[in-house]
Amino acid sequence: MKRVKFSHKLAAGIFAGAALTPSSAWAVGATSDFSEATDQITTSASKIPNLITTVAFVAGLAMAVAGIFKLKAHVDNPAQAPLKDALIRFAIGGALLAFPLLLNMMVGMLDDGTGGTGYGAEHTTIGPITY
Repeated sequence: MKRVKFSHKLAAGIFAGAALTPSSAWAVGATSDFSEATDQITTSASKIPNLITTVAFVAGLAMAVAGIFKLKAHVDNPAQAPLKDALIRFAIGGALLAFPLLLNMMVGMLDDGTGGTGYGAEHTTIGPITY
């Protein structure tokens, strides 16, 4: 039996997921002009930070759990499992768990007071100064 490459399996999974997705998810909607299309793109792109936050949080938890297992392996057999492996996983897990906080701070720092809508604000607040 011939072995199938992982990339082929991944491509088949993506294609199957796209084929089984309801057609309403692919429909952008009837846009009458360019401004409506850009508004829809802006609305969809505003959810990307939430996706990044969720992925970072789940990956951080997974790395922390992996660090716990590596620490237990080190306690059971220090010669076979060095302590640095557990500490590296704990550090990566901590960084990934802190990433959502840093992302929220960066988004808040770049936000112009319109709640993420970007241009069109009557005023722009940068620190204590309002323009």
